[in-house]
Amino acid sequence: MDTIGLRAAWVSTFSFLLANGVAGVMHFPTPAFQSWWAGTAPFRARRRMLQLTADIETSETPDASYMSDLIAFYGAAIPHLIAGQYAKRR
Repeated sequence: MDTIGLRAAWVSTFSFLLANGVAGVMHFPTPAFQSWWAGTAPFRARRRMLQLTADIETSETPDASYMSDLIAFYGAAIPHLIAGQYAKRR
């Protein structure tokens, strides 16, 4: 076996053992973290509801530039669509 193959075998063995070691160590604090995260859920839900309410209020304000762009788009698109329909009939 050449040097590169031997080195690759050692690296793969070491990474396998390291990954299993990290997974084993992280297995123990996970339940504590999950219970802490579940305890903070009402606070995060309230904060998210406030953010969504603020976003809704912002999005409900009329925007004249959007409306004018939409009207300009329809004004340009409708003649093209009508011309396309007449061109298909002939």
